[in-house]
Amino acid sequence: MKVYRLLGVVLLLLGLTGCWDRKEINDIAIITAAGVDLTEDKKVELSVQLYVNHAGRQQEEADQTVVQSATGITLADAVESLQDTLSAQVFWGHTEVFIFGRDIARTGIEGHVDYFFRQPGPRGLAYLFVSRGKAKDILKQKPPLERSSSKSLEEIAKAQKGEGVTLKELAQMMENPAKVSIIPLVATLPEQDGGPVPYIYGMGVLKKGKWAGQMDEREAQGVLWLRNRIKFVMITIPIEKHKGYVSLKMVRGRAVLSPQVKNSKWSMQVKLHAEYDVRQNTTNLNMTIPADVSIVESYAAAYTRSVIKASLNKAQNVLHADVFDFSGVFHRKYPQEWKKAVADWERTFSEIEVDIQSTAEVLRPGVSNPHQ
Repeated sequence: MKVYRLLGVVLLLLGLTGCWDRKEINDIAIITAAGVDLTEDKKVELSVQLYVNHAGRQQEEADQTVVQSATGITLADAVESLQDTLSAQVFWGHTEVFIFGRDIARTGIEGHVDYFFRQPGPRGLAYLFVSRGKAKDILKQKPPLERSSSKSLEEIAKAQKGEGVTLKELAQMMENPAKVSIIPLVATLPEQDGGPVPYIYGMGVLKKGKWAGQMDEREAQGVLWLRNRIKFVMITIPIEKHKGYVSLKMVRGRAVLSPQVKNSKWSMQVKLHAEYDVRQNTTNLNMTIPADVSIVESYAAAYTRSVIKASLNKAQNVLHADVFDFSGVFHRKYPQEWKKAVADWERTFSEIEVDIQSTAEVLRPGVSNPHQ
């Protein structure tokens, strides 16, 4: 009986030992964003945005971010150099954004993405960007409406336009047989009241992890369409015959891709359908008349076709990069034919004939034009 009592006491004591591996917040350096650049002597420069909380100060002074940088031969080397300059242990668990400078993207980012995935800390749901200039310069900005540039970029990526790409999604694209990846491009607007503002201005295209070129905002919209990532975009269409413009907000958009391989010819039929709300009408069209609504719908459908054509032209004839993941679509339906073509997929993709069919529907036309 005494043995059982002693064993019970020991078990109770074990429950009071606490967390042996706990870390106080003052003992860790919380990284909210990281930027990777290439130095003039071809070294890797890692810049991190650190969250700093000075207890005892007023809130507007207490919570802030600072940027600190270090260089190394590799990214791992740069991380170690950074750690040597900090009194606290770096912590990647709250990293919201990773930014790669254009120069380092040209040399390739696959190895750097591999590093982040090998570490237990970085989150797979963090968003990735390629900057027009230095990634470090983006991190140093203080946007007026958010506490840091990383928070501003995170919110922009979540803004329901389908542009955001996470670390996990990029790693999956890099494993795709086509070896083509897409990443949003970030730059800053000229100095605004309160500070500079980061914004997304297009899409970067990588082949085998290296910079291959870019697509402007209109061409990038076509990529999002064909990857079924298009979301709540706003379009403004000129209606020449009716002396004005109509602005439409997309409610839903869907693309159905139907591949075909026949007589060694590869083709893709694309059926697009979008649903819109009318946000502004400066034409003489009356949105309460079905025939006038049909005119707007036909213009909207034509606009979408033109966006897809521009995107296809850039991808097939300029970049020769399968940014739409046609490879995956053909692989699912024609696995045997795809196996024969995948070794030279860049050429096959560039020769695919695409038939575009587009329809549009106005769900909420709103009131008629008061200026008629």
